[in-house]
Amino acid sequence: MNGLLVVGGSPGSWVCHKLRDGSNFYFNFLTMEFNWMEPEDFHDSNLQLSKEEIQRVVTGVTADYDRALLFKSNEGKIVTLQSHVRGTIARKAYKERLDFIRRQLPAIIRIQSWLKGYRQRHAYKGRLEFLNSQEKTAIKLQSYARMHADQKKFQGRLNFFRKNVNAVVKLQTFWRSNKARNDYFTLIKSDHPPVSVVAKFVHLLERNEVDLNEELELQELREKVVKKIRSNQQLESDLNVMDIKIGLLVKNRITLQDVVSHGKKLRRNTESSRTAGLKAMSKEKREMLEAYQHLFYLLQTDPHYLAKLIFAMPQSRTTKFMESVILTLYNYAANQREEFLMLKLFKTALEEEIT
Repeated sequence: MNGLLVVGGSPGSWVCHKLRDGSNFYFNFLTMEFNWMEPEDFHDSNLQLSKEEIQRVVTGVTADYDRALLFKSNEGKIVTLQSHVRGTIARKAYKERLDFIRRQLPAIIRIQSWLKGYRQRHAYKGRLEFLNSQEKTAIKLQSYARMHADQKKFQGRLNFFRKNVNAVVKLQTFWRSNKARNDYFTLIKSDHPPVSVVAKFVHLLERNEVDLNEELELQELREKVVKKIRSNQQLESDLNVMDIKIGLLVKNRITLQDVVSHGKKLRRNTESSRTAGLKAMSKEKREMLEAYQHLFYLLQTDPHYLAKLIFAMPQSRTTKFMESVILTLYNYAANQREEFLMLKLFKTALEEEIT
């Protein structure tokens, strides 16, 4: 008889065991009784393991152990086989995915373009709002950056000139001397030298009495021209007034006596301008004339006053102001001094306009 294994307590204590010849053997594991016939209180219990069950368990454990040993001894081959299988599965899945993407390529491109466009528009809108909110700061930073770049460029250029000041002076000296030498040769060898060359060496020419007389005559002619210009301007103004009064006379706005009196006044002013002089002035008028002379001298030599006054006047009156005041004050540039002072005034006016 084979042995039995008790795995735990149960309501029934009888165990049935099948023998090799097929008969049943009953055994009570509590009272140690046995019987070949089925007892009355026999209940089949699953808590007891039979020999077949034990053998089946041992066989299963042994098979699992042998399988583990087999796997362990063939681990490299198994891993290689698994990698090949997984690679095949992955390639198959990749191929299926690639075929799907190729079939849906137009839709994918459209979706991607829409998404990229949406992101770009969103980013652009955010950037634009940020720049609009920081416009003053951006302008200030740009001005500082440009100023720094210009200062750096100017400083570098200045340092270059300072390091090479001797070479610069030598080059300038050589160029000026070469230019002066060529102009001098042109003056002495050419039959008709240019005016610029003659003007450069005119101070070296000898002056005689004829040149002095010609210069005095030219000065007198300039004075006469200026006086004629002033007289013509005054006559033009009086004629304009006369035309207005004649027009009013035609429309019966003034009497004929007013026109006649204005005509007499016009003739009287013309005659007095011819005969009057400094001797006809009183002491008070001479003092006033001297004060005006000092005022005009100050205005001529210091052009800042007139330069500021030009831009302070309305634009519609600037031309008339130039003709009636500026040109008269500088005597229509009749000589070199007044021409120089007028050019100095224009230079100061341009600087005033730029700043």
